[in-house]
Amino acid sequence: MGQRRIPLWPFPPLAALAAYANGLNGSFQFDDYNVIVREPRVHSFSAWAANLAEGGIRPLLKASYLLNWSISPGDPFGFHLLNLLLHAANALLVFFLARSLTRRYVPAWGESAEPFALAVALPFALHTLQSEAVTYISGRSVSLAAFFYLAAMLAYIHGTGAERGVRWRVASPVLFLCAVASRETAATLPVALLLYEALAPDHDGWRVILKRQAAYWGILAALAAVVLTNQNYLYLLHYAFELRSGAENLFSQIHGVSHVLSHLALLNGINIDPDLRTVASPSPSTFLLAALLAAPLVAAAIAARKNPLFSFGVFWFCLQMLPANSFIPRTDIANERHLYLSMAGLCIAAGALAMQYHERWRHNRRAVVAAFALLLCLLAAFTVRRNRVYASEITLWEDAVEKSPLKARPHNNLGYAYYLAGRHEEAEREYRAALQCDPEFFKARRNLWRLEKDVQDFKPGA
Repeated sequence: MGQRRIPLWPFPPLAALAAYANGLNGSFQFDDYNVIVREPRVHSFSAWAANLAEGGIRPLLKASYLLNWSISPGDPFGFHLLNLLLHAANALLVFFLARSLTRRYVPAWGESAEPFALAVALPFALHTLQSEAVTYISGRSVSLAAFFYLAAMLAYIHGTGAERGVRWRVASPVLFLCAVASRETAATLPVALLLYEALAPDHDGWRVILKRQAAYWGILAALAAVVLTNQNYLYLLHYAFELRSGAENLFSQIHGVSHVLSHLALLNGINIDPDLRTVASPSPSTFLLAALLAAPLVAAAIAARKNPLFSFGVFWFCLQMLPANSFIPRTDIANERHLYLSMAGLCIAAGALAMQYHERWRHNRRAVVAAFALLLCLLAAFTVRRNRVYASEITLWEDAVEKSPLKARPHNNLGYAYYLAGRHEEAEREYRAALQCDPEFFKARRNLWRLEKDVQDFKPGA
């Protein structure tokens, strides 16, 4: 009798649960107060339904907040638990996606498809950059949309060519709708499906492919119509394009995306509020960074036939980054949580690139496995450490101030955290530091006035 093989699929979700478990002790932070704690539309079903009827955006995301609030009002634990379970589920879905891609793109690998999928999914599950989408409650918009996006992709793959794949072919567009109802950036799914088909060696022909994908493009057209007729979306778009010009946004995004990508390796520099400024005109570094960002795209285009897995990973990364980091300006030029779904593409591309040279390290397999295991342990250790920063508002903003000392917002937010804790002298220090960074920062000026008024009111004999 042959040896029974241990299934590999449970390891990525278990790794995600282990690395992010200490984040369950975190508190509400930053935008959590605006979108959850002080947002009545996620405190009752009637308010949520009324908001939906009025054209409210991201209804499924808000429904998930409503679910948590209904179970444990004001308690962040349940919110963190759902975020953690979503990340574990996404790690599992990335494993299945990598395995499915390998079986279609490189069938010669045979039984190596599962170890490759494991090598892709584990860094996705453990990387510290994922913390903003997992440990920061408001990062759920990214991880929830990713869950439905990956599930829709897998349902499409399973439904393609299957004799009894009708249920998968029905489920996939429904999951796509759920994804865009969680976060609008999931609208890239039809392009991802085209990418999947275009790189496959057993191409079915574009007429067949487009017919197969007609429902997705219909949903995308309907989504575009909703955006163009919904006053909430129109207001957000108007506000966005007032922030900076198209050229300024392009130059700023080149630096912003490069900054975020640098933390794939610089794990200790991850920051909830990085000091990224608008770049009004390009410098030599702008062109250098643009060339470095474009190089993998060129390499992926060249390698599309010889190494479709690598090309898929690179194109997937770019596709997932485009909605939040392209031509539509955002208040924050770049955030680490926007790398969440893109990380799957990076892991696939890195694994496929490594497999190109597997002959060189075949005789040193133990050393390679040991080095990879050491990398995973390092990622997990930094993730556990990063999760501790989310324990309170004070620890989070102390970390942000240390890493962005010249940006006003972290100083102001730390000052407010100190104020709520009754540490008034430290609060005043941070408010004044914020105004030194930006004399026009009205929130710090307002908070400083409130603090001085409170101190005056509590003086003996006042």
